[in-house]
Amino acid sequence: MTSGNVILRPSNITRTLVCVDGFYHADLTGRLFNPYIRGPIRFSEMLGMVRALESMMDGFSFPESTFRCQSFRKKGCGSRQKNIREVRRYMSDDIFQQKFGEQATFVVQVQFRQNATWQGTIQWLEEKKSRKFRSMLEMIKLMDEAMTQEQETDETVNWDQISEKAI
Repeated sequence: MTSGNVILRPSNITRTLVCVDGFYHADLTGRLFNPYIRGPIRFSEMLGMVRALESMMDGFSFPESTFRCQSFRKKGCGSRQKNIREVRRYMSDDIFQQKFGEQATFVVQVQFRQNATWQGTIQWLEEKKSRKFRSMLEMIKLMDEAMTQEQETDETVNWDQISEKAI
């Protein structure tokens, strides 16, 4: 029988506030707040936001990724070893009511990382709307739609869907 340390993770550890401060040429700039991260993480493009969220989840080792990414480098992202550590809370949940983006504010909670993408829930705080997303691309499309407010959007992914599909 082996004995080891069990490190528990709160179920809402990935619940992250996305404050969008700028929107220029279909790209977002802003800040990420998570109670388990010391301070805001700034991003200057959509890809930067996605990388920051992915890095945060890798740091938490939660949700567990079912896919190891590939790289052109010999020691790329596929060769990372897990460094499971205890997490510490740095902020209260009040940040979800106190911090807001200049353009828009979202709460993103990734529940699964399956099939090389994310599944979870996104809330658009200004409009008090919430949707489940089945992929990172779907989440990005919802954020883009919220920022552009265009009448003609992709009918399969939008904030005005009547029925929410299960993850």
